[in-house]
Amino acid sequence: MDGVEDAPTFVLGGVRPGAALGMSWGPGNRIAIYGTKYHGHQEKDKHPRNGNIRIASWDRSIGVRRKLISESYGPFLALQIAMRQIPQTELRYRTRPLVTACHHYRTFAREVSSSIRDKPDDPQSLALISAQTAEIALHLAEIIFLTPLVPAAPCMFDWLEWHFPIDPTEAGADFAQLDRPESSDAYWHLIYRLVMRGKMQEARRLLELHSEGGNAFLGVVKDSLGGQPSFQLFFSMFGDWLCRMPAVKGAFSSPDQLTKFKQWQESLSEFAKAHPEHFQEHNELALIVRITQGNPHALAEVADDWKELLVASLIFCEPEMKTGYMDRLFKDCVDTKPQSFEDDPLGMLCDAAFRNSVDDFVREVYELGDLWLTAHLLDLLHHRGILKPRLLPEHNITQRQHALFEYAYGIATDDVNPHVIVEYILESDIPNSGPLIEQILSRIVPLRTERDARKMTALLEKVNIDEATKRRILHRVNRITSRAFISRGLVGPAIAWTISSNAGTSDSVSQHLSDRLLDSVVLPLAQVDLPHHLNLVRVVDSLGLNHIMAKYVGLKFLRLYRDVCQRWLEGDRVETLRLLVEAVTTSDTPRRFWLVLLRDCARLMSDISSQTLHASGVTSHSILDLMRCLEEVHQSHDREQLLSGFASKIAIKLNDSDAMVNIDVEIEEIRRSLTQALSYALMLSGQTSAMERRFV
Repeated sequence: MDGVEDAPTFVLGGVRPGAALGMSWGPGNRIAIYGTKYHGHQEKDKHPRNGNIRIASWDRSIGVRRKLISESYGPFLALQIAMRQIPQTELRYRTRPLVTACHHYRTFAREVSSSIRDKPDDPQSLALISAQTAEIALHLAEIIFLTPLVPAAPCMFDWLEWHFPIDPTEAGADFAQLDRPESSDAYWHLIYRLVMRGKMQEARRLLELHSEGGNAFLGVVKDSLGGQPSFQLFFSMFGDWLCRMPAVKGAFSSPDQLTKFKQWQESLSEFAKAHPEHFQEHNELALIVRITQGNPHALAEVADDWKELLVASLIFCEPEMKTGYMDRLFKDCVDTKPQSFEDDPLGMLCDAAFRNSVDDFVREVYELGDLWLTAHLLDLLHHRGILKPRLLPEHNITQRQHALFEYAYGIATDDVNPHVIVEYILESDIPNSGPLIEQILSRIVPLRTERDARKMTALLEKVNIDEATKRRILHRVNRITSRAFISRGLVGPAIAWTISSNAGTSDSVSQHLSDRLLDSVVLPLAQVDLPHHLNLVRVVDSLGLNHIMAKYVGLKFLRLYRDVCQRWLEGDRVETLRLLVEAVTTSDTPRRFWLVLLRDCARLMSDISSQTLHASGVTSHSILDLMRCLEEVHQSHDREQLLSGFASKIAIKLNDSDAMVNIDVEIEEIRRSLTQALSYALMLSGQTSAMERRFV
C-alpha cells in the first residue's frame, strides 16, 4: 500500500510482543494504548489488563502550534479584561482592543506559517495551509466585521499584498536580458497587474526596460523640443505622471487626500488627451490610462481573478466605499471573474465575509476544523456584538462557549499548562463549568512544576462554582501534583500537596507519605554524603513552610537531623554527637529510627576520648536516656518490626540464616559502647550517688 514504507513507527515499552492491544483516543494528539484479553475470534476486552496504560503522542506541527497556543493566551486574557471594563454600548472604545487582539492573532498565525515554511525537511502542507487560512480569515474579520466604517481601499490593498503578493524582481531581471521586452505579453501583463494594485513605482521600473523609452529614463534626452515631444521624452513624462499617484494607504485617509487622488486621475486623463498620437500608436499605454481611470472593461480585461478586480475597483472606481458595504461590488467582481467556491474553503470563507453574512462566515470557520481559529475568531465577533447568542440544541450553550470549550479540551495535552486550559473554560462563561473543568483535569497529565500547581489552585479559588465541586477539583489538582512529585522522587513537596488534597478527610495517605519521606532521608552517618544532605536541606525548607506538617512529620527532629548531617560532613564529631543525643531524646523522633541513631551515637562515643565526651556536654543523664531508649525498643510489642527497619538501614538481609544473630551483635555493641561511655561520664562528673538514686 502506498506510503506504508514511510509510516512512522515507535516502540511501546512494557507490552509483551504479540499481545493484543486496545486503544482509546485521548485529548489532543494522544492515544491511550493498553493490553487486552483476546481469545480467538472473541470480542476484545475494552478494559485495560492489569491496569497498565501507555500514552502514545506525537508532535503534529513540529512545535510551532505549541508556540501559537502559549502566545495567544496573553492577548486573549487582556481582551477579556478590556471588554469587561468597557460597556457594550461604547462600540468606538471597544474597537481598539478588538483590533489589537486580532493583530496579535494574525501575527502569531503568520509566525506559524513562516516557521513551517522554513523547514523544508519537514513538509507540513496541511499545517501550512491551516495557518495561512487562519491569518486570511482573521484579516477579513478585522476589515469587514470589526472595522466596518473605515475606507475599504487601503484595507483591501493591505489584505491583497499580505496574502496574495506579487514580486516583480525576478521577472524584471528576466525581462532585462531581452532586447525588446515589450514584445512579450507577460511583460505588459505584469505591468498591468502592478498598476491595478496601485504599485506605480514598480510599474515604472519595468517601463524603463522598454527599448524605445530607456534612454529617456536614463536622463540622456538632450534635444530641445518644440511642439509635440519625442516618444522618448513622452515615455519619461508618462512614467512621471504615474508615480505622482498618492500612496494607497494614505490616499483615502481624509477628504483632502481623496481630493488629491481624484485630481491626479484627472491630470493623467488630460495628459493622455494632450498626446493622442502616442497613445494611439501604443495601445498598451492607453490601456494603462484606462485602468487608472477605473474603466470597468479595462479592469476586467487584465485582472487575474476577482480579488485583484475587487481591489482595483475600490482604488480607481469606488475610493469612498467603506469596508462594511462591499457586498454589491464583490458580487459584480465575482460575476465578472467567475469562480466556483464549492470545493474551495477559502473561497467560501471570503464569499460569506464579503456578503456580510456573519452566520455563514461562522459556519465556514467551523468547517475549517481549526479549533484555535474558531475559538478566538468567535470570541472577537462576540465582543463586537454581532455574533448571535444562539443556543446549540445538543449542548445548550452558545457558539462562543462551545468553541472555547472545544479549544480548551483540544489543547489538554502535556504540552500546555493546565491553568491555560482552565482560563479558557472560565472565560467562556459556561454555566456550572465546574464539572467541565473536572472532566478535563481528569484527562490531563500531572502539573509539571509546583509553580503551575499554585497558579492553578489560586485560579480555582476565584471560580464561581459550587463549593463541593470546587473542593473536588482542588482535591484532584493537589493529588495529581503530589503524584508528580513522587514520580520525581520529591517526597517532601508531595506530602505537602497530599495533605492539602486530604484536608477534612482521612489522613492515612499523608501519613504513609511522611513515613516514606523519613525513611528516605534518615540513614546511618556512614552513608551520608553531600547530595543526601542537600536533598535533606531542601526537604526541610519546603516542609517548614507548611504549618500543619507537624501533625504528620517530626519537623523538629528533621531539623535536628539536618544539623547532624551538616556537622558530620564538616568533620565536627563532638557537635555531631551532641546533636545526635538531642535528636534521639526529643519527643518528635519516631521510634523506628532509634536503633539507627543509637548505633551512630555509640560509634562516636567509642571514637572520642573521655575528656572530649565530657566537653561535648553529653552527661550521664543523657546517656541513661539513650540506654532506656535501647531497652524500650528491646521490650516493645512491635520489636520485630523495629528490628526489621534497623536491619534494612544497616544492610542486613533478613532472609539470611544469621540475620538475627547479626542484629543482636549490633545491639550488644551499642549497649557496650553506651555502658562504657556512661562509666566515663560518671567518673568525670563524680555523680555515682546520683546514678544510684536514679536506679532505685
